[in-house]
Amino acid sequence: MDEALEKKLRELIDRHEIWSVLLRYARSIDRLDRDILRSCYHDDAVDDHHIFAGSADDFTHWALAYHGEYNTVHHHGINNHTCELDGDDAYTETY
Repeated sequence: MDEALEKKLRELIDRHEIWSVLLRYARSIDRLDRDILRSCYHDDAVDDHHIFAGSADDFTHWALAYHGEYNTVHHHGINNHTCELDGDDAYTETY
């Protein structure tokens, strides 16, 4: 496989893995599933949801408690999604 094709394949795989995390996140919140939600984060991740900012473990606890108390139905949909790759860094925005 030539180098250009290998680079494109790597980018497609990276984008797919990022998309898969987004879908897993939405599913975890909808199902109030702690294990799935926690699997969306690296151990040293920080989540900033404006009304909450903190570690992945603290966010997992907060988010599930919040959704469990204040929402009777959960349905997250993934809409607009952009993903810019820069080497080992990815910059994404998803609604």
